Amino acid sequence: MTMPFSIADRAARFGRPFPVLFAVLALAIVLCPPQGAFAQPETFEYPEVEEITYGGPFTLVSHEGKEVTDKNFLGSYMLLFFGYTHCPDVCPTGLQNMANAMLLLGDAADRVQPLFITIDPERDTQEILADYVPLFHPKLLGLTGTPEQVHEAAKSYLVHYSIAEYQGEILVGHTSDTYLTDPDGNYLAAFGHGTPAQDIADAVLKAMDGISNATKEGS
Repeated sequence: MTMPFSIADRAARFGRPFPVLFAVLALAIVLCPPQGAFAQPETFEYPEVEEITYGGPFTLVSHEGKEVTDKNFLGSYMLLFFGYTHCPDVCPTGLQNMANAMLLLGDAADRVQPLFITIDPERDTQEILADYVPLFHPKLLGLTGTPEQVHEAAKSYLVHYSIAEYQGEILVGHTSDTYLTDPDGNYLAAFGHGTPAQDIADAVLKAMDGISNATKEGS
Protein backbone atom coordinates (compact mmCIF):
# COMPACT_ATOMS: atom_id res chain seq x y z
CA MET A 1 0.00 0.00 0.00
CA THR A 2 1.45 3.39 -0.98
CA MET A 3 1.40 6.08 1.70
CA PRO A 4 0.38 9.59 0.57
CA PHE A 5 3.48 11.30 2.02
CA SER A 6 6.83 10.25 3.44
CA ILE A 7 8.37 11.99 6.45
CA ALA A 8 10.81 13.71 4.09
CA ASP A 9 7.87 14.94 2.00
CA ARG A 10 6.27 16.43 5.08
CA ALA A 11 9.51 18.15 6.06
CA ALA A 12 9.73 19.77 2.62
CA ARG A 13 6.07 20.75 2.53
CA PHE A 14 6.11 22.14 6.05
CA GLY A 15 9.32 24.07 5.48
CA ARG A 16 11.30 22.45 8.27
CA PRO A 17 14.29 20.03 8.19
CA PHE A 18 14.25 16.90 10.32
CA PRO A 19 17.79 16.67 11.74
CA VAL A 20 18.06 13.20 13.24
CA LEU A 21 21.47 13.90 14.75
CA PHE A 22 20.14 17.00 16.47
CA ALA A 23 17.22 14.97 17.77
CA VAL A 24 19.61 12.46 19.36
CA LEU A 25 21.73 15.21 20.87
CA ALA A 26 18.66 17.08 22.08
CA LEU A 27 17.33 13.98 23.79
CA ALA A 28 20.67 13.42 25.48
CA ILE A 29 20.69 17.01 26.69
CA VAL A 30 17.15 16.78 28.04
CA LEU A 31 17.79 13.49 29.80
CA CYS A 32 21.36 14.26 30.97
CA PRO A 33 21.82 18.06 30.96
CA PRO A 34 25.36 19.32 31.63
CA GLN A 35 25.66 21.14 34.95
CA GLY A 36 24.74 24.79 34.50
CA ALA A 37 24.20 24.42 30.76
CA PHE A 38 20.76 25.97 30.79
CA ALA A 39 17.96 26.99 33.08
CA GLN A 40 16.03 24.29 34.89
CA PRO A 41 13.53 22.87 32.36
CA GLU A 42 9.83 23.27 32.90
CA THR A 43 8.95 19.68 33.77
CA PHE A 44 5.50 18.27 34.39
CA GLU A 45 5.48 15.22 36.65
CA TYR A 46 2.62 13.62 38.51
CA PRO A 47 2.44 12.04 41.95
CA GLU A 48 2.41 8.28 42.31
CA VAL A 49 -1.03 6.79 42.75
CA GLU A 50 -2.14 3.38 44.01
CA GLU A 51 -4.20 2.60 40.92
CA ILE A 52 -3.08 3.74 37.47
CA THR A 53 -5.88 5.00 35.25
CA TYR A 54 -5.68 6.60 31.83
CA GLY A 55 -8.07 9.03 30.22
CA GLY A 56 -10.35 11.72 31.47
CA PRO A 57 -12.08 14.97 30.58
CA PHE A 58 -10.37 17.68 28.56
CA THR A 59 -11.28 20.96 26.89
CA LEU A 60 -9.13 22.10 23.97
CA VAL A 61 -9.29 23.95 20.64
CA SER A 62 -9.11 22.10 17.33
CA HIS A 63 -7.00 23.13 14.34
CA GLU A 64 -10.33 24.14 12.81
CA GLY A 65 -10.79 26.76 15.54
CA LYS A 66 -13.57 24.96 17.41
CA GLU A 67 -13.64 24.31 21.15
CA VAL A 68 -13.91 20.58 21.76
CA THR A 69 -14.10 18.35 24.81
CA ASP A 70 -13.72 14.62 25.30
CA LYS A 71 -17.51 14.34 25.06
CA ASN A 72 -17.38 15.41 21.40
CA PHE A 73 -15.81 12.05 20.59
CA LEU A 74 -18.15 9.76 22.49
CA GLY A 75 -19.43 7.10 20.12
CA SER A 76 -16.07 6.78 18.35
CA TYR A 77 -12.90 4.93 19.16
CA MET A 78 -10.04 7.37 19.70
CA LEU A 79 -6.36 7.08 18.84
CA LEU A 80 -4.44 9.81 20.68
CA PHE A 81 -0.85 10.95 20.31
CA PHE A 82 0.76 13.74 22.35
CA GLY A 83 3.63 15.64 20.72
CA TYR A 84 4.57 18.90 18.99
CA THR A 85 4.97 20.10 15.42
CA HIS A 86 8.65 21.09 15.76
CA CYS A 87 9.49 17.51 16.75
CA PRO A 88 12.24 16.35 14.36
CA ASP A 89 11.57 12.62 14.21
CA VAL A 90 9.51 10.86 16.90
CA CYS A 91 6.27 12.77 16.38
CA PRO A 92 6.08 12.62 12.57
CA THR A 93 7.00 8.92 12.75
CA GLY A 94 4.31 8.28 15.36
CA LEU A 95 1.69 10.22 13.42
CA GLN A 96 2.56 8.49 10.16
CA ASN A 97 2.24 5.16 11.97
CA MET A 98 -1.20 6.20 13.22
CA ALA A 99 -2.17 7.24 9.68
CA ASN A 100 -0.97 3.88 8.35
CA ALA A 101 -3.09 2.09 10.96
CA MET A 102 -6.11 4.11 9.84
CA LEU A 103 -5.49 3.05 6.23
CA LEU A 104 -5.14 -0.59 7.26
CA LEU A 105 -8.49 -0.42 9.06
CA GLY A 106 -10.32 0.19 5.79
CA ASP A 107 -14.01 0.93 6.31
CA ALA A 108 -13.62 0.39 10.06
CA ALA A 109 -11.63 3.65 10.18
CA ASP A 110 -14.97 5.46 9.93
CA ARG A 111 -15.50 4.48 13.58
CA VAL A 112 -12.15 5.87 14.74
CA GLN A 113 -11.15 9.46 15.50
CA PRO A 114 -7.37 10.08 15.52
CA LEU A 115 -6.17 13.01 17.65
CA PHE A 116 -2.88 14.85 17.86
CA ILE A 117 -2.64 16.85 21.10
CA THR A 118 0.26 19.29 21.29
CA ILE A 119 2.29 19.58 24.47
CA ASP A 120 3.86 22.81 23.14
CA PRO A 121 0.81 25.11 22.88
CA GLU A 122 2.76 28.36 22.97
CA ARG A 123 4.27 27.55 19.56
CA ASP A 124 1.63 25.14 18.24
CA THR A 125 -1.19 27.55 17.57
CA GLN A 126 -4.38 26.67 15.75
CA GLU A 127 -2.88 28.03 12.53
CA ILE A 128 0.30 25.97 12.84
CA LEU A 129 -1.69 22.80 13.48
CA ALA A 130 -3.97 23.58 10.53
CA ASP A 131 -0.93 23.46 8.24
CA TYR A 132 0.56 20.38 9.90
CA VAL A 133 -2.04 17.71 10.65
CA PRO A 134 -3.60 17.39 7.14
CA LEU A 135 -0.24 16.08 5.91
CA PHE A 136 -0.82 12.83 7.78
CA HIS A 137 -4.48 11.81 7.47
CA PRO A 138 -7.68 13.65 6.50
CA LYS A 139 -9.43 12.60 9.73
CA LEU A 140 -6.57 13.59 12.04
CA LEU A 141 -7.64 16.40 14.36
CA GLY A 142 -5.01 18.65 15.93
CA LEU A 143 -5.76 20.02 19.38
CA THR A 144 -4.16 22.88 21.29
CA GLY A 145 -5.20 25.24 24.09
CA THR A 146 -3.79 27.15 27.01
CA PRO A 147 -0.80 25.62 28.80
CA GLU A 148 -3.13 24.78 31.66
CA GLN A 149 -5.64 23.03 29.40
CA VAL A 150 -2.90 21.04 27.68
CA HIS A 151 -1.41 20.11 31.05
CA GLU A 152 -4.74 18.73 32.23
CA ALA A 153 -5.20 16.69 29.05
CA ALA A 154 -1.68 15.28 29.31
CA LYS A 155 -2.12 14.58 33.01
CA SER A 156 -5.25 12.51 32.36
CA TYR A 157 -3.19 10.13 30.18
CA LEU A 158 -0.14 10.26 32.47
CA VAL A 159 1.88 11.87 29.70
CA HIS A 160 5.14 13.33 31.00
CA TYR A 161 6.84 16.18 29.19
CA SER A 162 9.52 18.79 29.74
CA ILE A 163 10.46 21.97 27.90
CA ALA A 164 13.88 23.65 28.12
CA GLU A 165 15.94 26.19 26.19
CA TYR A 166 19.53 25.43 25.23
CA GLN A 167 21.72 27.72 23.13
CA GLY A 168 18.69 29.42 21.61
CA GLU A 169 16.89 26.16 20.82
CA ILE A 170 13.75 24.95 22.57
CA LEU A 171 14.10 21.28 23.49
CA VAL A 172 11.08 19.16 24.34
CA GLY A 173 10.96 15.67 25.81
CA HIS A 174 7.71 13.75 26.10
CA THR A 175 5.99 10.38 26.36
CA SER A 176 5.58 8.98 22.84
CA ASP A 177 2.87 6.34 23.29
CA THR A 178 -0.31 6.15 21.21
CA TYR A 179 -3.48 5.61 23.25
CA LEU A 180 -6.68 3.80 22.29
CA THR A 181 -10.05 4.44 23.93
CA ASP A 182 -13.46 2.89 23.32
CA PRO A 183 -16.68 4.68 22.25
CA ASP A 184 -17.50 5.42 25.91
CA GLY A 185 -14.14 7.11 26.41
CA ASN A 186 -12.66 4.24 28.41
CA TYR A 187 -8.96 3.48 28.05
CA LEU A 188 -8.21 0.26 26.16
CA ALA A 189 -4.49 0.20 25.34
CA ALA A 190 -1.25 2.12 24.95
CA PHE A 191 1.12 1.37 22.07
CA GLY A 192 4.79 2.16 22.55
CA HIS A 193 6.72 4.12 19.96
CA GLY A 194 7.63 1.83 17.09
CA THR A 195 4.63 -0.47 17.45
CA PRO A 196 3.82 -1.64 13.90
CA ALA A 197 0.76 -0.02 12.35
CA GLN A 198 -0.65 -3.49 11.66
CA ASP A 199 -0.55 -4.31 15.39
CA ILE A 200 -2.42 -1.11 16.19
CA ALA A 201 -5.04 -1.81 13.52
CA ASP A 202 -5.42 -5.40 14.74
CA ALA A 203 -5.95 -4.17 18.33
CA VAL A 204 -8.62 -1.73 17.18
CA LEU A 205 -10.43 -4.41 15.18
CA LYS A 206 -10.22 -6.83 18.10
CA ALA A 207 -11.75 -4.21 20.40
CA MET A 208 -14.53 -3.55 17.90
CA ASP A 209 -15.20 -7.27 17.55
CA GLY A 210 -15.27 -7.74 21.31
CA ILE A 211 -17.81 -4.98 21.84
CA SER A 212 -19.89 -6.26 18.92
CA ASN A 213 -19.96 -9.79 20.36
CA ALA A 214 -20.84 -8.48 23.82
CA THR A 215 -23.72 -6.50 22.35
CA LYS A 216 -25.03 -9.59 20.52
CA GLU A 217 -24.83 -11.72 23.67
CA GLY A 218 -26.71 -9.11 25.66
CA SER A 219 -29.51 -8.75 23.14
